[in-house]
Amino acid sequence: MLFISDSSIEYVTINHSQTVKDINLTVSNLEISAAGLLFNFNADTEKINYLTNGYQDFKVIDDKGNELISHSGGSQIQNFDGKEELTGSRLIDPITDNAKILTVIPYITFRQRGTSVEVDLKGNEIKRDIQPFNETDIEFKSFTVTLP
Repeated sequence: MLFISDSSIEYVTINHSQTVKDINLTVSNLEISAAGLLFNFNADTEKINYLTNGYQDFKVIDDKGNELISHSGGSQIQNFDGKEELTGSRLIDPITDNAKILTVIPYITFRQRGTSVEVDLKGNEIKRDIQPFNETDIEFKSFTVTLP
């Protein structure tokens, strides 16, 4: 692992890859700051409109047994060369108790129900019901990250 530090953020290169159910997931790096742990990732599959219906997140447990909660993040989906590609990041609670090792369990949860709101060109909101996506949630194998 490569550690890079600037005045407020430490960077840890992870480059952990694995494939589950035809989804190739790579967790590229981790940014550590006072705001928390930001995991950057990329996932792709040849199943179009598959990742679109899921939510990529991470369960993180430190070496003291504390589960660090996921709070926010963003992602973008693109389709190209017959693949659907998801690129994004997830912000997790900051480390506590001088933890040095994290166990990371990536997972994808598929939506059950919901409502979305779209805004048309005239600024009108259009509410749409989101139909359930009948697919089993996916849990990837855990991996560990040693903190600087």
